[in-house]
Amino acid sequence: MQRDTGGNEFALPGGHIKLGETLENGLVREFKEETGADIYCKHLLWSEECFWEWKGKKAHSIAFYYLIELCKGSFIPDWDEFVSHKDNCNVLIGWMSVDEVKNVIIYPEFIKKEINNMNDYPKHFISKG
Repeated sequence: MQRDTGGNEFALPGGHIKLGETLENGLVREFKEETGADIYCKHLLWSEECFWEWKGKKAHSIAFYYLIELCKGSFIPDWDEFVSHKDNCNVLIGWMSVDEVKNVIIYPEFIKKEINNMNDYPKHFISKG
């Protein structure tokens, strides 16, 4: 999970794709940039359309969430939290058990329920914040 330094709201690590980059390649790149670890995407779990407001303007984002695994021989520190390897040193990344997820503020909120129900087919969610 990741959170802002001093913050108590969590999210999954990820980021934006580059022009011409597939979703899976973008996630592999972003995960490497943020954690230093090599991963591969097993399959798509969820997609989400999120309608929200940012700085007084209506926003609409579309996100995709994959089940991932570490590549053989890849390493992520097992510390409670560590500073993102990316240029954003205001982000902390760390491990969280599935049971802990139920007791924190996490976005998107559907993760609390769905983390225990990772089926082999994708589910689509619409969130309004």
